[in-house]
Amino acid sequence: VLEEIQERNRMPGAHLMAIPPATGRFLWTLVYSMQAKNVLEIGASAGYSGTWLASALKLNEGSLTTMDHDPKKVSMARESYDRAGVGDVVEILEGDAHEIVPTLEDPYDLVFLDCDKKYYQDLLEPILWRLKRGGLLVADNVISHGEILKGYVDQVQHHPCLASVTVPVGSGEETTMVL
Repeated sequence: VLEEIQERNRMPGAHLMAIPPATGRFLWTLVYSMQAKNVLEIGASAGYSGTWLASALKLNEGSLTTMDHDPKKVSMARESYDRAGVGDVVEILEGDAHEIVPTLEDPYDLVFLDCDKKYYQDLLEPILWRLKRGGLLVADNVISHGEILKGYVDQVQHHPCLASVTVPVGSGEETTMVL
């Protein structure tokens, strides 16, 4: 199913971006090894990264909450999750992350941030309020979009309540723990 999602993402005119398989394996390993039960994804797109996350969560008897503002992407993501057999552990929210994230009440073990890069810094504080102590925030594309995300990376790497490192897998994953 993951290969089918990748193929659909590469179709002419699809305009769908997805993490590379190595990043998927990285996320799966983090979620599974930390026995995460509650994960939040900001930026569902067509469901590729969410499928990796949800497959680990299903083994952990956990759940994924994911969101996207584009109704077409939400529909594609829902289809991806159902085809992969993980739809039962995924809740998909449609709308603007700036409006949705502040309304979320559950504490999360891990948050995967992969939306429009210009919003990473705006979303940081609302995300941190929803992460458990020892929880992880994984932000995608910090190497491939290094110039745009420089401010975000500087902020998490110098925040007194965070420990953060850039992991050179895929497009670069800034992996940040709440102390």
